[in-house]
Amino acid sequence: MSASTDQLTKRLKQLLELIGTEEVRTIAKVAMDEIPKKLVAIQQGLEAGQLPSVSRLAHGLKGDTGTLGINDMAELAGTLERITEADFGHDAHDLLLQLQNAYEKSETVLRTFRS
Repeated sequence: MSASTDQLTKRLKQLLELIGTEEVRTIAKVAMDEIPKKLVAIQQGLEAGQLPSVSRLAHGLKGDTGTLGINDMAELAGTLERITEADFGHDAHDLLLQLQNAYEKSETVLRTFRS
C-alpha cells in the first residue's frame, strides 16, 4: 500500500465509526462513479484547450479527493488547477496521467469499502 491508500483506508475507517457502514458504502460508490468522470472531463477539456474549465474541474477533484484522504490525488489536482489557471497547459497532460495512476491505486481501497 502507498501512503495515500493508507490515508484513504484510515479516513474510511474513521467514517465507518462516525456514520456507519451504509453511508461509507455510498461514499465509496459515489467516489468510484464520480472521480473517473472528472478525470475524463479533465482529459476532454485539455484536448479542447479549455484550461479555465480544466482548472474548475481540478479544483473540485482536489476537494473531493482531499476530503477522502487521497492526498496524492489532491496534491496533483491542486497543481493541475494552478497551472491551468496560469495558462500553462503544457504540463497538464503529464499531471493527468499521474492522477489516473493515483486513482487506480485508490480504487482498490474504495472497492473494498463499497462492498
